[in-house]
This record gives sequence, C-alpha cells and structure tokens, in this order.
Amino acid sequence: MIQDRSPHRTALLAATLFVFVATDAAAQQLPPGHVPVSASGGQAAPGTVVLETMNSAGYTYVRGALQGKETWFAGPLTALAVGDTVQVASPMRMQNFASGSLGRTFEVLYFVSGYRKEGAAPSPPRSGVSDRSGEVREVLVSGGYTYVRVETGDASLWVAGPPTDVDEGDTVSWGAGTLMRRFSSRTLGRTFDEIVFVEEFVVAR
Repeated sequence: MIQDRSPHRTALLAATLFVFVATDAAAQQLPPGHVPVSASGGQAAPGTVVLETMNSAGYTYVRGALQGKETWFAGPLTALAVGDTVQVASPMRMQNFASGSLGRTFEVLYFVSGYRKEGAAPSPPRSGVSDRSGEVREVLVSGGYTYVRVETGDASLWVAGPPTDVDEGDTVSWGAGTLMRRFSSRTLGRTFDEIVFVEEFVVAR
C-alpha cells in the first residue's frame, strides 16, 4: 500500500487533531451544569424537545434534555405542548429544588429566563433586575448556595448565587438575574416571597 506522506496532508491531519484535542479538553474543564460552548467560543443556545410540561404558581415547567441528559426546566409562563422544540435562555442549575405548589422535589432543575419555540420570538425575561448592587445585611449559606439580603437604597431584597466569601457590611454587585416568587428552600426551611438567582457575586470590601 502506498501512503500519502505529502507535507500538505500531514499538516492538515495535524491541524485537525489539534482542534479535536483542544475542543475535547475545553469540554472536560467546564464546571458541572455549564452551558455547552460553541466552536466560535460563545455559549451555544441550549435546545430541547418538550417531553412533558405543566404550569404552576406562575411558572411553566418543562421536562426535556440538556447535554444529552433528561432534566427539568422552570421559566416564565409560556404556551407549550409536548413535541415542541424550544430553546432555553440562561439556564441556571439548582439541586434538590422543592416546589411547594407542585408538592414535589426535583433532583436537578434549571431556572431559565425564557423559552423560545422554533420560529417564535423569545419570551420576555422574568426578571427586570440587572446590574444592581447593595449593602449586605444578612448572609445565609445552604445547599451549595450563598443567600444574601441586601439594601439597594430604595429596596431590600434577597439574592442567591454560587458559594461566595461575603460578610455583613460588604457591598456586592451582580449582573442580570432570574426572579423567583414564593421560592421554597428545603435546606433552609423557609419560603422567600421574592428572590433573585444570579450567576456571580462581585464583592467590594
């Protein structure tokens, strides 16, 4: 058998191997629950086929799939039917989420800021809270999340995000978040009338 060892073919194979290895390595380094990264470097818009859907307490729950695994989503009220293909916006992972209105606990549930059916305009985000900051008045840590009650000058609100080293008196800021009403935390044993879930806190001491 005659093997093609031309410099051009060798360089092409090497470049292809490099891209494959780099992409695979990047995927392995993503934190649990992270949205897949597209080849262009940006976040890919996750999509799923609706396997089950229900409305409760002002939210639409969808059983679908993310990264090839069946899971549940919760987002703003949206008219969906089994078999619809939808994209979910800004999925945020929660573990052992207890829904008081449904009377069930989801082992894993993704809060989303909106659903978008194929060929339809995106649903409006549930939260109008974005790029805000305030002084921390209370801190709770439970279930892998940091909860802070902050004074923003004109309001007092609860914000929840990833584990963060923050103390009372600190000033924190955050970007866009997902507003949840009547959120029940099983690990804290309490229900928040309103709470904003964010992807990151920035602490200024």
